[in-house]
Amino acid sequence: MALLELSGISKHFGAIQALINVSLSLRPGDPEATNNLAWAAMDSGSGREDALRRLRAVLADASRRSPPLLDTYGVLLGELSLPAEAEEAFAEAQRRCDAGDPACTESVQREILEHREALRAQQPDPAPPPLVK
Repeated sequence: MALLELSGISKHFGAIQALINVSLSLRPGDPEATNNLAWAAMDSGSGREDALRRLRAVLADASRRSPPLLDTYGVLLGELSLPAEAEEAFAEAQRRCDAGDPACTESVQREILEHREALRAQQPDPAPPPLVK
């Protein structure tokens, strides 16, 4: 997140969101600003649906489907209780990494793996089959 370091921002979300929205008004659909808005929304718990709408709009352009943005999308989908869609986003991010996408650094690959593991840990274990007598 080059624009802002977003950890612990929940009490400042309004101001941060305003700054990011100014950036988005100057560069509508900017992937980096959209990514920062999504992380700010997730950290604060406010504005996640708007962030999802904006991320989907950016990702509608195939040329903008970078591993870092897909990773953010996957995390946001997971937080919105859409685990199947989140897993699809993580899987696409990993495929793009495996294909040599230049945006896929070692830290991005590590984050994708960590976020996928966290998503899987949130999912309940499947129920065992019923006992048959």
